[in-house]
Amino acid sequence: MSLPIGTVTRILSTNDMVGSIGNLYQSFENLSEIYIQPEAKKDTLLKPKSLIFEGAATLLALPDNADQTRNVFTCGNCRRYVTYNLKDECPSCGNTMSTLAAFVKKAVKASSSVAKGYVKEVVTYMIMDNLEVKPMSTISSIALLNKYNVKEIGDLEEMVVSFGMDEGLKLLKASLESKTVLTDVFLRNKIGKDIPILRNRMSSNSNVRLKLLIDKKNQKVLFAEAGKNFVDFLFTLLPLPVGTVIRLLSQNYGMVGTLGKIYNSVENLSDTYMQPKVSKDTLLKPKIPIRVGAVSTLPSLTTSTSPTAKRFYVCSYIHCSRRHVSRTTRK
Repeated sequence: MSLPIGTVTRILSTNDMVGSIGNLYQSFENLSEIYIQPEAKKDTLLKPKSLIFEGAATLLALPDNADQTRNVFTCGNCRRYVTYNLKDECPSCGNTMSTLAAFVKKAVKASSSVAKGYVKEVVTYMIMDNLEVKPMSTISSIALLNKYNVKEIGDLEEMVVSFGMDEGLKLLKASLESKTVLTDVFLRNKIGKDIPILRNRMSSNSNVRLKLLIDKKNQKVLFAEAGKNFVDFLFTLLPLPVGTVIRLLSQNYGMVGTLGKIYNSVENLSDTYMQPKVSKDTLLKPKIPIRVGAVSTLPSLTTSTSPTAKRFYVCSYIHCSRRHVSRTTRK
């Protein structure tokens, strides 16, 4: 339930993935660093960290599992060291390190000088029907027209659509089960029951716009022309935990396969059978590490600001009680 979609894709390989998520993963993997924001690291999407509770068995041997959910303990006497295990002995005085250390919390403000999101803004991107993403180019457009044997310009139609919450949920579901995502969402209306087909209609609550190139004869979206906001949204699907996807889709759209039943089982399981210190929300509502500034039209997505580094700092002032720890030297 806590595995990010990007991790599932990496384990199964992009070719074994149902739907179009594999194409999206491969697109980001192959995207040149020229188009990636300088501060954005590809591994945050390609190898997102999995929040697996300590001691939980996994047969997948997942690498890079962060210890984000652990408490940090210190010695109640000298407070010089910290540990994750409250039974460890202090190397300095020998006392048990059972005193819970408090993290210094400080709101981190995004600097206006730091680029936001994942991809650069000055580029126009081409998104294929199967969610393959690449920088827009004349050569790529011509090659695509030849691929689908489009001979007459009159067979093509441009459609400008808006992209909001409803479309985001429908695209998320389609990406998990279809190879023609854009066509299913914007033309065939296959996903969901209550959202009408969008044709040249703007949504007042969305500032994300797409220009679709449509093959009228076959009623198929050949590709979408989009900017940074939509591409950032697509890439934010990769770090979404499976539990979050189920929660987002279960109400109106339903889940593919039996994952929904696993989610309901955890949700309905009595606390009697749960470990005392385990919260169900770590599986049902796992935190999502989405880069600052990345646009997400999906509802109820909380970003994770949990620190992941393994170095801790305490106050060096000799008269301080050293009761607080931090992972940065600037607090």
